[in-house]
Amino acid sequence: MKYLYSKLNILIPFVVKLEYKRLFYKAIFFTLAFSSLLRQRAFFLLSSFGASSYLSRVKLRCIFSNNSRSLLIFFKLSRYKFRMLAASGALLGVRKAS
Repeated sequence: MKYLYSKLNILIPFVVKLEYKRLFYKAIFFTLAFSSLLRQRAFFLLSSFGASSYLSRVKLRCIFSNNSRSLLIFFKLSRYKFRMLAASGALLGVRKAS
């Protein structure tokens, strides 16, 4: 669990940095004012990114159960674990709404 949390904290800034590079190369490629050689080089660099470098490919997971469904992003917990911890009183300031 701790490994997944640290892996996610390392992976997201790396992917965001690649996303900025991708946008930069895309802007160069679609700008017709640049030379064709520069635009071809930008297209080559744009196509060299791997599939795992996209931000949408990063999967957020619960830090306790490693579940990827029904995740509360603010707490980084799945809905089931959030309910269990809130009911036991482990989460301060959270109580049942009804």
